[in-house]
Amino acid sequence: MPRELLELATVFRVGHAKQIRDIICPALVPFWSAAFAINVGTGWKTVLMSELISGETGIGAAMNTARVYLKTEEVMGWTLLGKGLEILMRISTSGRRGKSYAFRTNQHDV
Repeated sequence: MPRELLELATVFRVGHAKQIRDIICPALVPFWSAAFAINVGTGWKTVLMSELISGETGIGAAMNTARVYLKTEEVMGWTLLGKGLEILMRISTSGRRGKSYAFRTNQHDV
């Protein structure tokens, strides 16, 4: 759909700035939001694992200490806390994913 809109914008001599703002950027929003959500999830897992391997403080370090002393219930508790925080981060960064990205059609000057 953006390709046809760009062709129409060219035919009707719409400026490049207006094409970028009104056609190209809205078409890229779903890809940007998906990439952002994936990067946040991967970053969270990376931080947790680096704390687990070499940290002295944090959730990963507490999980490692509990693992060393064979405190299974504490390991499971820290694991559930880490997973719960990851789910909250995914929900907070999901934004408009799954919703429609309709182009604005009520503008008179496009």
